[in-house]
Amino acid sequence: MILRLANAEDKKKIKEIYNEAFPAVEKKPFFLFRRKHVKLYALIDDEVCVGLFIAVEHKDMVFIDYFAIDKNCRGKGYGSTALTLLKNKYEGKRIFLEIEDTMECLKEHKELREKRKQFYMTNGFLRSHLRVNAFTQDFEIMYYSSDISFDEYTQTFKNGYGSIVSYMMHPKKL
Repeated sequence: MILRLANAEDKKKIKEIYNEAFPAVEKKPFFLFRRKHVKLYALIDDEVCVGLFIAVEHKDMVFIDYFAIDKNCRGKGYGSTALTLLKNKYEGKRIFLEIEDTMECLKEHKELREKRKQFYMTNGFLRSHLRVNAFTQDFEIMYYSSDISFDEYTQTFKNGYGSIVSYMMHPKKL
């Protein structure tokens, strides 16, 4: 499997995966992923796009805003392999991501959220001290290599998506 910047053909499959994997309330307009500091990566296996990463770069940090594997390819080790590729690509950088809060959620969501957290922990990510509310959703921050502050979180987001989207995000530290 390889990780590459998405080409035009990849973007069609990436949009499919993106639309299937994320709830409407968590999705950003796709045109935002063309911004200078936002990188749209395709995960390619045997010339087929099997997943995506959308990363925001800022100084020594990389925010993994979205990560998904095609629903037909899940449970086959692609996710762990993809994270290894990403960690190698951004070696020496502080990598962080959001997961939906596992502390304050409905019982029916808790099992899936805990499973997702365990997946990242198995792949070397650690729980941050940081919990945030963004776009009316509570998130826990997980990181690889070194933790981040709330200000670094908001600055990375602002650097990637701009002031207007950052303002609409209404980030709050929990």
